[in-house]
Amino acid sequence: MIIAIDESGSFAENQATPSFFIAIHLHGTQEELRGKEASFYNWEKSVPASLKAKSGEVKGHRLGLAQYIDFIENILLTKPYIGITSVAIYPIKNPKRILENRKLFTLAGINDAVLQAAKHKRVGQQRTYYELANHYRRLNYSILLKYELLGNCIMHSFVNSIGHAFCEGFDNELLDLEIKIDKDFITSSKRKIFWREILRNQMRVLSVTDPIVLPEDLKQTGHPFIEKYKRNGQLDFRELFVNHCNFVNSRCEFGVRIADVVASIFYKSSRNVGIRLPKPMLSCLWNPDGVHLIEIQLDNLDIRDFLS
Repeated sequence: MIIAIDESGSFAENQATPSFFIAIHLHGTQEELRGKEASFYNWEKSVPASLKAKSGEVKGHRLGLAQYIDFIENILLTKPYIGITSVAIYPIKNPKRILENRKLFTLAGINDAVLQAAKHKRVGQQRTYYELANHYRRLNYSILLKYELLGNCIMHSFVNSIGHAFCEGFDNELLDLEIKIDKDFITSSKRKIFWREILRNQMRVLSVTDPIVLPEDLKQTGHPFIEKYKRNGQLDFRELFVNHCNFVNSRCEFGVRIADVVASIFYKSSRNVGIRLPKPMLSCLWNPDGVHLIEIQLDNLDIRDFLS
């Protein structure tokens, strides 16, 4: 199973309209996934060159309603259908002071890593974490908001993958779950290292503020996926988030390109430009209770929550 993620929106401070991270869920046999990939590339070839980037990739924001309907019918809804997890955040509801409060927690985690590296005389690692701390201090509101929403998108899409896989009978695919994120906003290999480390710290915060909760009967099944991530009687998914969560080039990952088109549909539907989520697309939503969007509202963090 593959979770492919892309974003849409400005993430600008005080923006009244939402910004998004969209995860699409690709599941099926290897043969079925190769067939889905071929179908996507065939659809992409049918799109006029004026709606593509110089690389030949379709840019979702350039498409119109006719192309969206064709995409939904021939890519999203053909078997095996593609699931969607959609999370959104309204910048105007999440003021800068809250982002700055949450930045302090990530910086505390990075500074602790600097001290641990120094203690064990890992000079190269210490230098990397030191540079990361300086980099993170300089991040602006929009990038901080992206970090927060991306972490929430990963957590929600992961939980949705588990639920649908077990309910719909493709739970064996969870053992090979991979998370792939569009790296367009990462400009260098060092920035990629920084993003991964910041994301790891954010997942640590989310594990306290919004932990993954699975039904007790599922935990007791002895399923290979559950056993793979069980540590000392508890579920621990850090290895998955560290080793199976990667930033990738959309040119090489058709799933990320599909996520780009889906994200553009959500973006346009939120701005009253004549695009609404078509009814057939609603059947692809994996959000709880079938809601169109999972809205994320950030709160100030309290250090006491992390001292137990």
